[in-house]
Amino acid sequence: MTRPIPSKQLFVRPLLVAICLACVILSVLSCSTNKDRHARRLLEGLPPEFVRHLVSSDSSSFALYARQMGFEALNGMNNHVFRRVHELSIQGKTNDARLLEGYADRIAQAFSTVYQDDSYLSEIAFLRDLPEKRREELWGSRWAYIAAPSDHLLSPEEALEKHTRYARIFASLGDSAWVAMANLHMSDAYERLGDYERQKQYLIAACSEFRKLGENKMACETLGRLGSQYEKWGQPDSMAICYEQALEIAYRGRMGYQAARILDFFGAYYGRLGRLDVKRRLLERAIDVARAYDPGCYEVRFIKETMKFHANLGCWDIVENLVTQVRGLERECEDLELGMAEIHILRTDVYEAQVRMASGDTARADEILRRVNRRLPELKLPASYRGEDDEYAYCRAQGLLSNGRPRDALEEARKKLSRPPTESLPLWSAQLSIVAAKAACALGESDVAQQALAEFDRFAVGEENELRTELSERDALLGMVALARGDTGRAAEAAANGLTKLRETAASIDASVGSYLWLTDADELRQLVHDVVAGDDIAGYGAEFYWRELYLLFGARERGTTGLGAAHARRGRTPTAASPSSETLVHGFQSLGRQALESLSRPDRVHTVYLVRDKEIWRWTATRSGVRKDVLSSSTEEVRRLVTSTRKAMSSYPDDPDAPADEGLRKNLRALARALLPPEILDTNSSPLESPSLLVTTDNFLGTIPFEAFDVGFREEYEPLLEHRDVAYVRHIRRDPTLKSRGRGLILVNGEPSAGFRGGPRRLRTLGGAEAEGETLAAYDSSAILLSGESATKQRLAQSWENAPYIYIAAHTVCDPPYLAMIVLGKPGDDPSPDAAVLDVTDIRAADLRRCGVVVLSGCSSGAPYVAAGGVAPSLGDAFLDAGAGAVVHTFWDVKDKDALRIGTSFVKGWKNAKMDEIHALAEARRAQLRGPKGIRHPSSWASYAITVSRL
Repeated sequence: MTRPIPSKQLFVRPLLVAICLACVILSVLSCSTNKDRHARRLLEGLPPEFVRHLVSSDSSSFALYARQMGFEALNGMNNHVFRRVHELSIQGKTNDARLLEGYADRIAQAFSTVYQDDSYLSEIAFLRDLPEKRREELWGSRWAYIAAPSDHLLSPEEALEKHTRYARIFASLGDSAWVAMANLHMSDAYERLGDYERQKQYLIAACSEFRKLGENKMACETLGRLGSQYEKWGQPDSMAICYEQALEIAYRGRMGYQAARILDFFGAYYGRLGRLDVKRRLLERAIDVARAYDPGCYEVRFIKETMKFHANLGCWDIVENLVTQVRGLERECEDLELGMAEIHILRTDVYEAQVRMASGDTARADEILRRVNRRLPELKLPASYRGEDDEYAYCRAQGLLSNGRPRDALEEARKKLSRPPTESLPLWSAQLSIVAAKAACALGESDVAQQALAEFDRFAVGEENELRTELSERDALLGMVALARGDTGRAAEAAANGLTKLRETAASIDASVGSYLWLTDADELRQLVHDVVAGDDIAGYGAEFYWRELYLLFGARERGTTGLGAAHARRGRTPTAASPSSETLVHGFQSLGRQALESLSRPDRVHTVYLVRDKEIWRWTATRSGVRKDVLSSSTEEVRRLVTSTRKAMSSYPDDPDAPADEGLRKNLRALARALLPPEILDTNSSPLESPSLLVTTDNFLGTIPFEAFDVGFREEYEPLLEHRDVAYVRHIRRDPTLKSRGRGLILVNGEPSAGFRGGPRRLRTLGGAEAEGETLAAYDSSAILLSGESATKQRLAQSWENAPYIYIAAHTVCDPPYLAMIVLGKPGDDPSPDAAVLDVTDIRAADLRRCGVVVLSGCSSGAPYVAAGGVAPSLGDAFLDAGAGAVVHTFWDVKDKDALRIGTSFVKGWKNAKMDEIHALAEARRAQLRGPKGIRHPSSWASYAITVSRL
């Protein structure tokens, strides 16, 4: 008989099962928790938030977090994990290494899912498939390779032997990624040995091997390096292909930092071509891309490149803003693996010191630089940073000299130059030698200056391409030393030698903004020339034209198909004056001066030429009766301040378009007239003719303000010079006439900014009146070619402009920053190049425009040069004149659509239909807008337009 089971026992049995199950679950959870805790200990040193997601989050949450981190930060975390795997494997802690490999697999999955990069998964699969012994051998080899001395501590031969040996080891283990890495380093070793064929061979091999592993970070990096080398090897087309392929990989994989790096390389290439506008826009794109795809502080590197770019141009207000921006980012990013070594923070300090020097705060700048110099030796930098303190010493010496402290500048330069040659780079030593020579000249110590110049000659050997400005300064300083000793013959010889070298260099470089800035940097030589001929007014007058003709030599080197014909045409043309010898220097300038006087064919014409020296402004006044030189009574600084404040007031449109100029503006315009204009012009009743003219050749900041707005009256009411004289500006005294045109007039209208242009629709308004302006002009000339909308492209413009008798452009002229002027065109869809939607100085100078009688630039600020500490940048009008155009109608500041339509069309009507000469036609067009119901209108509406001619 079976005994019944008590109900109590029936309850206990399931309870025991539940308890056992709970224990198992708790045990599993405990093991999992212990595993997580152990993993966290193994991952110590990584950001806690990253570790939490890596260890605890599900796959989708971790992928989202990986996307928010950005590629570079995730790659840095992956490298950290794999370093720990390496260490644990070497220590024999196989289980711990396997555990971390599991987490590395999670990271690899995120790379594949978020960034479409499977190379990390391939690495994990490769390691898992290896037998244990083979695996241990692999980890040992990788570790030994990492731990081997760095290349900068080895001779090139030792470095090559190391990389060759490990390449064989990795090949025997089937480790393709590390074979590629060893080949990359072998390429570097061959470069150090000067074997450039082998360098190229191994760099191409490394690139190919990385690409076989997929579209990965190292493939992108190596393509970038290969592109840079192709540029050095003189193969820019291959360079561009490598950069574009690298960008494609970077954008596809959301590698913001890598994309920015390639854009930076592209920018550096355009910078070396002198196309500073393109370089600046590429740097801005690099910053934006790094910020967008790699959140954190990865844009710091590219902000610093932008800072360096603006510092070299002397745009200190921009540099100051960038320093503030970088400081904030550096504080936020101290813990990120960004290569943010202290040397990079010290570089920011140096930029801040340069800003302080530029503002005259030498005490604060000295304090910063002393702190940098104390810290620098403690960093124990590798040999590649050998020039770091050279640069800092140069910045300090140059800043002290600019702030009127030549004695301190000389001491700083000599202190650095007294160190052993092995501790300095010849390039920086040469630049410091020039600073020392300048300081000694300022102090009147000619023997010290002579010695510094001898040191420069020694250091400059082999560095000539990097020292173009300094080589010009060297000849100028030799001449200054000779003048100080009373040896005018030797001074003339130095000036002649300097001019000869200057011409040779000008003919060998591209016609770009960079080249123009280089020539303005040679101002010491220009001043020496005038000191040598100071006693001869007509020679000084001619010397100014000789100097300005140097700009015509730019572009002799062919740059692409577009500029080929023009380059040959300019090269073949006889220059205005041959390179002078010391014996013929004064005679040559006299000949040019007399030639200019002969061009003043009408007795009512007066021509004034200005030269801005250090503290003085010189003026030559030429009439049919001769040339007279005067030194103006107002100092350079007084006139500069007056020009700056007056231009600001003139370019501000009043609310009422008929409003007259206020008393303060009229007072300034009257003061400028008294300071700058000769008596022949101030006496408004001196000419009996109906339309006498004033021709003006300006210099430096004087080119930023319209002389025709100066108040020449002596009564209460405003009497602008334009009421009494036609006013035009003169750039050259060319003898060769404009060639006969065989084409049709060309009108280009682009009122809608291109979406492909940086800052396009976001910052540039639509030019509502541009289309009407173009249609009105086309009605005056039915034979003209009208390019508008999608046809307003650079390619369509280039097809017609070399044969056009005139070119009229109604489009945005962008000056942002203001020393980089360009015209915004339509962007063709099939052209990915960074300069496809803009027309800049280089594009204009590549054309032969000698058949073009007039160019009208109906855009904002199309004719005003930008004056910065780094030199004077050319205006777009200058570029058209130097390309051969007979005259350019341009603007000094931003213009309103209605004013552009009225003045532009009135000019064309008078010039083309009424057959007026271009100077008188523009004067009449502006006079028609001069008076309103309240008298003479505010000059903002009519004084912005001006005309510059290429010959007297």
